[in-house]
Amino acid sequence: MDAYLTRGAIETLRALALVSGAGPGPGAHSSASAAVPVTEGFLLGHRRGPRRLVEDVLPTRPGFFPSLESFFESDRLLGGRVIGFFSFKPAPSRLKKILAPFAAGKIFLDASPLASKRGTPRAFFVDFDRAFHLRPLPCVREKVEKEHRHA
Repeated sequence: MDAYLTRGAIETLRALALVSGAGPGPGAHSSASAAVPVTEGFLLGHRRGPRRLVEDVLPTRPGFFPSLESFFESDRLLGGRVIGFFSFKPAPSRLKKILAPFAAGKIFLDASPLASKRGTPRAFFVDFDRAFHLRPLPCVREKVEKEHRHA
């Protein structure tokens, strides 16, 4: 099993890192100790065999959702496309919210490495073995062919 990130999902996550102040560029936090604004949200896509294809992301409020009812209604409005969650600054207190039966089989993406141009996010599977936990998953990025410039 793995998490496959499309080019569009990666670009959207990088843009979110920039506008939230988590990424490089003007307004970015210059030290590791600086507070990074919390940017979290839903991963949208589908399952194809053992692969979880992340096609898009939807930013949400810190903590992903205010109630389970709002999560289920959001997923319904999005056509059942919520396959997981992401965060640029995962906090154990907020991750507890997704370590629950409703999230079993979904993925979690620690997107903080995308704040740098070359970083690869860390993917996890919400699993259960006597307790809910995050099991590491390989994270595959869509390969982008280099554009050739013509003079």
